[in-house]
Amino acid sequence: MAEKKQGINFYELGRKSGATTPKGQKSGFQSLVGSIDKTVGGMLTASKAATAALTAAMPSGVAIEKVPEQLRPQVSKYLADNKKAYTEAAAIVASGINPQSERYKEAIETMNSVSTKFENLSNNLEGIAVARKAALDDPNYSPSTNDEDGLVFNNLANGSLYNTMSINDDGTFNYKDTNGNDQLFSDFKVQKQSFTGQQGYLALVE
Repeated sequence: MAEKKQGINFYELGRKSGATTPKGQKSGFQSLVGSIDKTVGGMLTASKAATAALTAAMPSGVAIEKVPEQLRPQVSKYLADNKKAYTEAAAIVASGINPQSERYKEAIETMNSVSTKFENLSNNLEGIAVARKAALDDPNYSPSTNDEDGLVFNNLANGSLYNTMSINDDGTFNYKDTNGNDQLFSDFKVQKQSFTGQQGYLALVE
């Protein structure tokens, strides 16, 4: 079962559903870098403009990759490193050593851990893609949302947030906030305009 999970071809999944930035068109990240106003408010304005330009360039809908090109080097290394650990552990299990030995038990634990990590990675990549689609489908949020959260939300929508993301050991993802601090992506929330009590809070990844 774990062998199947380690064989997930995330790149193929991404290619089936995605597209890169059209030639001649700046990505959201490039647009932000080109912005003169480096205040949070200024970057938010630039990010909203980048999102608007992206959606205008793709009126039939922005194609979202499960594994965007910005994350592929990290994902590739993560998969390779963990596959190596799994293969080494599997060799120990298959060597015929005593199943009651500590070494055997550690090898089984490693195999189970890698299997869980790959499942987490797949689910989190899917969650990020779904969250981005939701941000593109409904770019509005409560006026009480601070500029920092608004910037993260818009950077997610236009794809520039990918450039700040990193994979944790357990297969989850962090992004950098406006202060350059790592934050767990699955914890990010914005308050929507249709806010009614606690149900109005949208968790981008559940």
